[in-house]
Amino acid sequence: MKNYDWAGAARTAATCEKFHPDEEDEQVADDPLSCYNCRYRRWTATSYNCCKGRTED
Repeated sequence: MKNYDWAGAARTAATCEKFHPDEEDEQVADDPLSCYNCRYRRWTATSYNCCKGRTED
């Protein structure tokens, strides 16, 4: 998914069993249910990576 695909990020998050909202001050999309607002996304230079399968402290 490319950066700024707001509709695509919302569709993907709507079907993701691992979606977990990030802290409110870290959310960037207007739609609360969006990959852009997920705790498990990590920003890259061109988009983001989904890290939902990783274990984090």
